[in-house]
Amino acid sequence: MSKKNYYLEQKFGEKIVRRVPTSLATVDQDREKMEYLAPKDHKIFFVVSSTKEKVIN
Repeated sequence: MSKKNYYLEQKFGEKIVRRVPTSLATVDQDREKMEYLAPKDHKIFFVVSSTKEKVIN
């Protein structure tokens, strides 16, 4: 079973400056906040990462 985690990453070139957890319900509001606070030469990306959960019997 895998769990998906959602993040917004703020990048300057190839360097990740900031990574903020988000959800599908609030991604638009979170992106607006990050774009407002970030310098103009930084870019914001939506990232999905999945982790496998181990089931313990």
